[in-house]
Amino acid sequence: MRVGTTLKLAAVVLGVGLLAGNAAQAQGITSTTFRVKDMTGGKLAHQKILVFLTPKTNAEDFVFAAWQQLSPGENSTHTFVLNQAVSGQVTTVDSSQETAVVPIAPGYMSTITDADNLGIVLSKSSLAYAESESLKVTPSQSGIINNTATPPLATKVRWFVNDSLTAESRTFLPAGGALSTFELDTKLYWTVGSTVKAPAYTYQQIDPLLTYDLPPNTPSVDVLVTFDDASQTFKFGFTPSSAP
Repeated sequence: MRVGTTLKLAAVVLGVGLLAGNAAQAQGITSTTFRVKDMTGGKLAHQKILVFLTPKTNAEDFVFAAWQQLSPGENSTHTFVLNQAVSGQVTTVDSSQETAVVPIAPGYMSTITDADNLGIVLSKSSLAYAESESLKVTPSQSGIINNTATPPLATKVRWFVNDSLTAESRTFLPAGGALSTFELDTKLYWTVGSTVKAPAYTYQQIDPLLTYDLPPNTPSVDVLVTFDDASQTFKFGFTPSSAP
């Protein structure tokens, strides 16, 4: 092997190693347990405590489902966990086909294909790097690229966190190498409302909600939900407090 080729290969291997380390670091975000206690005195009735997540960038390009829909029960506690377990799924324009939900860790990318019109497939994710190109996704992003060709198909992308549906693209992802990315923001949006069975909320509807900005390296959060008779509104208390 020529010296130039050897050096080039070494550089590629080093780049892959660095990205793998960065991706592992992104995945290593502290897993946080939320303990949500209903102290509303029965005021929740048939409503749910709804929790939304959004991506750090391009949130306006998605519609959102309530990531958590909680009914702890009066004076009872419901527990859930937030970590960096991101997955993706793809559907066709007419919703006649959908792929399996595929884990896509930060720094990794999955590819949509449609071999001989036998149905769309979302590949097992792989480390997102290219020898002669800049990274298609950053070490903190998960990515899905549309490489359908026979025939080319526009698709919609759904993103999941901890196996719960979080967001769906508002527009279709065209064929020919178009890319959808998702980077989890550690802000959680809280409200009380009816059950949300499908992505139905725009970012403009979520952004004004009560926001809890998760402090770094927080192993657990206690959430107390109460009802204020004077204002006839639900109140949320967090321990520890939201990050400044």
